[in-house]
Amino acid sequence: MSGIAISCVVPVYNEGGSIAPTVARLDAALSGVCGPGGYEILVVDDGSRDGALEGLALPAQARLLRHPVNRGYGAALKTGIRQARKPTVLICDADGTYPLEELPRLAEAYREPVLVVARRNSLNYPRWHAPKILARQLLQLWLLLLTGKLIEDINSGFRLFSRTAVLPLLDELSDRFSFTTGLTLCWIYGRQPIVYVPTPYHLRAGQSKVNFLRDGLRLFQLTVRITWRRSPLRLLGPAAVLLVLAWLGAASR
Repeated sequence: MSGIAISCVVPVYNEGGSIAPTVARLDAALSGVCGPGGYEILVVDDGSRDGALEGLALPAQARLLRHPVNRGYGAALKTGIRQARKPTVLICDADGTYPLEELPRLAEAYREPVLVVARRNSLNYPRWHAPKILARQLLQLWLLLLTGKLIEDINSGFRLFSRTAVLPLLDELSDRFSFTTGLTLCWIYGRQPIVYVPTPYHLRAGQSKVNFLRDGLRLFQLTVRITWRRSPLRLLGPAAVLLVLAWLGAASR
């Protein structure tokens, strides 16, 4: 046991096939890391319509929070973080993609105000996930232009952080899938340390809710908005690159 006290927030939207085993695995992992009474699991139902949560038997350390309608991944995380009773927050998806047995390694790396991020190993993706890997690499390049830092995993949904450090950021962060990207950017612009822990990554259970075009545009807008608020001069570099590319394109005609 590490002596760390953790509130684990699990956002759920129509994850009927995986939520029960995920909560059971989390309960076992957190018990080993925190000891009895040293943790809680907050399952946040974001307006699910599959009915799977109706008969879900939760362990003693778990609570179920509900949104009457679907408000988004980030909104579910915000609800859980605000309702958390422990000083350290772990977020974890309910789709079975993250290796929860790696939690002791994340807990070992955690020291406030460090943000601990499970860095996913893309080698575990099959070939048909190549577009997702390419999209992540393009995002990584864009953020390198913005921040000057090579961010190892910008939007991993398995991470550990201080609740008090994140609470003031919640209104600035997205209610959608860009929540974790915005959190990483805020941490970088606040000059706070980030530790990446390499972990395997499994295929999700069920169908992804991410729309690459719609959510990609929202993600781009979010990165520009947060950068404009926190470090506006950083936008000059990417703007100059885009202008040069536009000029080269026009000159080649």
